[in-house]
Amino acid sequence: MNILPNRPLEKGTNADAFEHGCAPGPSQDGSKSHPGPHPARMAKKCASKHVLINEGDDAHTVYEVIDGTVMLYTISEDGRRTVIGFMQKGDYFGFVMRDVHSYFAQTVGECVVRSIPRAKLWTEIREHHRAAEKFLALESNALESARKHMVLLTCKTPTERVAVFLLEMARRQGVERRDTLRVRLPMTRADIGDYLGLVVETVCRCLTHLKVRGVIGIGKKGQIDILKAATLRRYALGEEESGFSDEFVREADIDANNASFDTWTDLVEGLRSGFVAY
Repeated sequence: MNILPNRPLEKGTNADAFEHGCAPGPSQDGSKSHPGPHPARMAKKCASKHVLINEGDDAHTVYEVIDGTVMLYTISEDGRRTVIGFMQKGDYFGFVMRDVHSYFAQTVGECVVRSIPRAKLWTEIREHHRAAEKFLALESNALESARKHMVLLTCKTPTERVAVFLLEMARRQGVERRDTLRVRLPMTRADIGDYLGLVVETVCRCLTHLKVRGVIGIGKKGQIDILKAATLRRYALGEEESGFSDEFVREADIDANNASFDTWTDLVEGLRSGFVAY
């Protein structure tokens, strides 16, 4: 859902490239950029594991994922990482009510990401009712996802969490209603574990459990084939025996995700208060 529409692509490159060393992405004519009339709306190609946002950076830029996956995460004082989300095509991130960012954003594989100045986005929201409605809907959906993630971490067994994650990835990639559900997982097993509140060994055990029972097939390059979608949904609902107990859950990860939930709450409340004039 685009708030600021993409402009027709033009030839050539633009000197106003992304900060942090992102390389230009391919254009329609095969060149290395796709600029529009406004350089701040440039979509740029970034290499794998490239950090777009550092915790504590000034929050003056909002990003949209054009292609690929961007991982959002925090690092606790004792050095442990908690993944708070995977942003994919059409998702926005970096829009916060505070002056600085409270998380890191790093690309997972090669990505094309578009930057939008926060001030420009606020102008669009204030001046165009439809843009305001779309952005509020987008952030409300993000808040609902944060709530579901909290339930996932507090009430689900490891296999149930992995099942929910696979189904959610299928939904977000638009393949949930196809005969063969082929899901791309560009992130590592450790990334998935840090998102689900599990250690990497437990993630591998859960995937093996589902594979042995013929529910999924594990391919190369992060590809998962969901062979029995109905059975996987039963796992997600807790209607199938997972085979082992929830012994690797980390309470610190749950606390960190609660903190991210507060961030989304602040965001939506801030947007709502700004719409009183309308």
